[in-house]
Amino acid sequence: MNENNQLRDVFNVIADPTRRRLIRLLAEAEELPLHELTAQFQMGRTAVSKHLTIL
Repeated sequence: MNENNQLRDVFNVIADPTRRRLIRLLAEAEELPLHELTAQFQMGRTAVSKHLTIL
């Protein structure tokens, strides 16, 4: 994979507002259990886990 594809992939991942919010929450707390992260969103634990996997 070349550098342009890697940059494109990174920007595609962080284009999602849910993922940007996850990044911010984790950066502020450094570590949060999944159940605490899930409480911050109107989605289930599985959906939050999928977003974390993509990140």
